[in-house]
Amino acid sequence: MLQGFKERLDIRTLVVTGTVAILMIVAAALTQAALGVGTPCAFAQASECPPEGIDNLVPKDLTISAGSLAFTNSLIFVKPEACTDDILDIVTGAVTGDYLILMLDHDACTPLKKVTINNNPGTTDGFSLRGGQGFILDSIYDSITLVKRVGSNFWVEVSRTDNTLEHVGVRAYNNANITIPNATWTTLTFNSERFDSGNLHNTATNTSRLTATSSGVYVITSNILVSVNGSGFRVANINVNGTFSIASMRLPAFSGDMVGMSFTTTYYLNQNDYVELLVYQNSGSSLTAVATGVGNSSPEFSMVKVGN
Repeated sequence: MLQGFKERLDIRTLVVTGTVAILMIVAAALTQAALGVGTPCAFAQASECPPEGIDNLVPKDLTISAGSLAFTNSLIFVKPEACTDDILDIVTGAVTGDYLILMLDHDACTPLKKVTINNNPGTTDGFSLRGGQGFILDSIYDSITLVKRVGSNFWVEVSRTDNTLEHVGVRAYNNANITIPNATWTTLTFNSERFDSGNLHNTATNTSRLTATSSGVYVITSNILVSVNGSGFRVANINVNGTFSIASMRLPAFSGDMVGMSFTTTYYLNQNDYVELLVYQNSGSSLTAVATGVGNSSPEFSMVKVGN
């Protein structure tokens, strides 16, 4: 039966934000074929139906309500209720042989909020998960595939991906000079981006912040040029959550030349922690963080996730 299924299977690559779900779809479809059951195509026109054995693959954004979702499609982007960390206990409305891929809706909340899928196989429409532990969706790269097995009234895990680190990083910059008053710590803002492949920065709100969308180890780098003045010294700090410094650089002023500061640190950030770049100078007058039109070197602030 599986051989016949494979011959009929016409898989089209399903690209979802930040990942490719095709392998999970194949695994779930083969599982469904082995069970010999499935959900009929729900489209009005037969021509709109997916290939036999892979049904309801149109992505659907659904918001958790009191720990529950209603099964409408096999691929669901989950939205936390009220944009707070949330728990998913059940997915209702499915029948034996239906399969389900759950991923976090990366556009729903800024910063991302986590969804914990509870392990509760004794609950109707609940979940039986690997290792008997709940699974946390806290990254746009997390996903879990489940199937409603014959003889059970709950979802059984087929496969999962957990915090794949591909392309999680940002480099932000400001395309205009920033005033740095004398003897005052100034938090730099960044109104533009070279890249942002994990929604770590926002150019409209809290533009000074690079925010960890999932917990892990991050490499953080700053680059800044301070305008010419031969008096005093210059200091740059990378701060976490507006409370404490994790890296700092101090240089004396140079007569007739700008002061350049570039430094890197590695730090473990919890989900929703953020870092900022602060600058101090005591020349006796206001200076500027110089925006370089050529070279892309100032002021620039970057962060890349390198481990869990």
